Amino acid sequence: HVDNYRYTVTEVMHQQRLDHCLHELIPAYSRSYFQKNIQQGYVSINQTVIVKPGYRVKVGDLIECLIPRIDFAQSAAAIDATLLEGVD
Repeated sequence: HVDNYRYTVTEVMHQQRLDHCLHELIPAYSRSYFQKNIQQGYVSINQTVIVKPGYRVKVGDLIECLIPRIDFAQSAAAIDATLLEGVD
């Protein structure tokens, strides 16, 4: 599952780096998190995938960002399995 966020760039955000802009809009995630998401192709501007975190946004740009949901139960099970590897 993924969450889809859509924002239109305002004058306040004009010429900001894309990763910085996303972090300001969705502060629950770090800028480095957005850098990775951008590089992995999860962010588009005006329906064009952008892979450069330093892309400068412009007034009126439509930013779409997909944020994969973390399945904490599945993640915990994977961590437990890793910790148990090699344990007799």
